[in-house]
Amino acid sequence: MVDPTIFLQAGDIYGSTCGVDGFYTNPDAINAFNQRIAHILNIHKNSLLGDQPWSELGGYIFGYEAQNEPMIFDQSFYLDHLSWICNSALQIRNNVGDRDQLIFTGGGSAAASVQSTFFSSSCAVDVVAIHDYNDDYDSFVPSAVSQAQAAGKMLLVEEWGSLVGSGRTANINSNVQKINNYKVPWFYWELITNPDPGEGQDYEIQVNGPDWDTISSASETTAAISNAAFDFTASLAL
Repeated sequence: MVDPTIFLQAGDIYGSTCGVDGFYTNPDAINAFNQRIAHILNIHKNSLLGDQPWSELGGYIFGYEAQNEPMIFDQSFYLDHLSWICNSALQIRNNVGDRDQLIFTGGGSAAASVQSTFFSSSCAVDVVAIHDYNDDYDSFVPSAVSQAQAAGKMLLVEEWGSLVGSGRTANINSNVQKINNYKVPWFYWELITNPDPGEGQDYEIQVNGPDWDTISSASETTAAISNAAFDFTASLAL
């Protein structure tokens, strides 16, 4: 719904009016964002899909999150304001009656992605999204799986990546094996259709380019897992 880096920290209307921290704490900013959520999900109509609102497009939409990596710029602030994630999730749920359209946390900084607050029955989050570039799944995923299952919620490794280099193939396979050990699904960040520009911290994999066969084969090992920890079947139905 809004990105903390591309828009908020760059001085969009929320950031320029209320400040970055104020976006999460200022009542006027919170109210404005709640109205934005309602507009996106129910007032705006998709002219290419029979003028239906997004809230009724379950055949196309897997789920929503209020923000990618909320408050990742300040971990102390993040931990003090986890309620913003739950409250925003509730606003989304109040505008999306279809329970098969899931609500995600947005991910965080590795193990910090997983917080007990998200497993509370009072938090409208359905899926705790994990973003991890530290390869440290073994240190926190076992507990996270148990907590999620006990709470009737789910986990998804929504972002992970391997840097370009001589050890990339081994690193990709190692990470997938770790995640597979806990039978949790994953998305790789990121797959691109154009040649890899090789900018900075380079995690990109080009479709049908170098490393494509590696990540493709690794994904097949995940797809072959039986008795997965979580069942996303209903939300993936067309």
